[in-house]
Amino acid sequence: MLTDALVTHTCGGPFAYQQVQLDDDLRPDECLVLIRASGVCHTDLLFSRESSMPDLFPAVLGHEGTGTVVKVGSQVTRVKPGSNVILCFTSCGECKYCVRKQTPYCDLWFQYNFGIGRLDGTKSSFARHAVVSERGLVPVPEEAVARGWHTLAPLGCGVMTGAGAMLNVLQPAAHSNVVVAGVGAVGMSALMALGMLPEDSRPKRVIAIDVQPARLQLAKRYGATHGVNGKLRPNLMDVLMHITKGEGVDGAIDTTGNIHVLEGLVHSAARKGKVVSVGVGHLEAKVPIAPFESVLAGLSYVGCNQGDAYPQDFLPLLLRASAEGKFPYDDLIRTYPAREMQVAADDMLQGRTLKPCYHTQCRAFVDSGRNTGVRCSRCNRTYCLKHRMQEDHDCKNVRLFLHVEAERSTASAKFPEAKLFFNCDWTVGRMLDEAAKRLQVANLNNMAQTEEQRLRIYHVEGGRLLEFGEKLQTCLQSGNTVVLLRGVGPAQQDG
Repeated sequence: MLTDALVTHTCGGPFAYQQVQLDDDLRPDECLVLIRASGVCHTDLLFSRESSMPDLFPAVLGHEGTGTVVKVGSQVTRVKPGSNVILCFTSCGECKYCVRKQTPYCDLWFQYNFGIGRLDGTKSSFARHAVVSERGLVPVPEEAVARGWHTLAPLGCGVMTGAGAMLNVLQPAAHSNVVVAGVGAVGMSALMALGMLPEDSRPKRVIAIDVQPARLQLAKRYGATHGVNGKLRPNLMDVLMHITKGEGVDGAIDTTGNIHVLEGLVHSAARKGKVVSVGVGHLEAKVPIAPFESVLAGLSYVGCNQGDAYPQDFLPLLLRASAEGKFPYDDLIRTYPAREMQVAADDMLQGRTLKPCYHTQCRAFVDSGRNTGVRCSRCNRTYCLKHRMQEDHDCKNVRLFLHVEAERSTASAKFPEAKLFFNCDWTVGRMLDEAAKRLQVANLNNMAQTEEQRLRIYHVEGGRLLEFGEKLQTCLQSGNTVVLLRGVGPAQQDG
């Protein structure tokens, strides 16, 4: 049969929307599914650019799908035409791992789910129709469908993986220190899963690591107590030991596959600590673990596939928790038309798909290819259309972000410049005192008898020296540059 699909013809090539031929002559255990919505997983993007598998292309990728069963094979018993389902991974159903409901570790898992060819059916959700083994389907109730097809698709991989890594593998205890490295959809799902635990069983510290400030902000809405920007603070061991007050990390989930991050998590682990590896970066990457260190600490380094979940049991659990408000994973979802797949892929790779409105009570997402949001000229933050006006996001109470510099001759710091935040209600004089301290500039203003000894603040954009008594919110905007100067004379008012 002919059906529409998104085809990747070459390694790293674009997604082309076109018609393809699908063999719908079903085998006994297979089903034909009409795809209603598909999630976009980082694994799809990884394989679309994987040069070590030339036989993969041309390819129809996609494995986070949801839809309606159109017809079934002769041996299918769990679903029927008209059944609404979520697509997930499939398995043989006969090996010892499948018998134990440890299906992510099926003896034939790789062949069934990564093989090039039709061992389990053509389970590609980047198409209007897909042929799927019955064991790769999870029936869903009508009330779940009523919330929107788009809310179901990501459950089959990314959401299940993150939540399962936290609940099934890490299993954090009360009063423990937990880290989630990489808070995209998988990492954020891991954080949200903590909301399914009784309050007295949740970790005392939950540390999110990412290089996207907006994601770290969002992580704090969903349970993180601390956020670490790995780009600005790359020495993770020192940072994590400081946050945990020397206790170390009891449990960590890595979704990045970044070797530097994994090494930092291993070295910052507490005694009997556990590091759970979920993300995959370069397929030939290796994690350096010293046997002596791991033996003395009782370290556990654990790989986790698909959240160690048995989807037929675990996905209904997540749907119930979501309906009860304990697992709001659908807050993370942004939808795109199928023909805009390349926009969706670019947004994911650039970290734009998890960028929230800065209003603390808003869960809208902004700064995607489809919704640019509005940046406030005063606080330099991005808001949705509803909260774009200064009076709607309480702009007067936010901090100012300033580039602060000092003449090298006045500072003892190796690099006499910094990017600092200041309270909008502060005066210029108070800001000067704090900036001088941070930049290691001798501040003699309280003792100075002459202007030659006194420090002043020069506003670059305004082109003038600022009065000590001026309020920052009246004379500066976020993103401005100020310079600490000595002996330049009294300030001058505008005009």
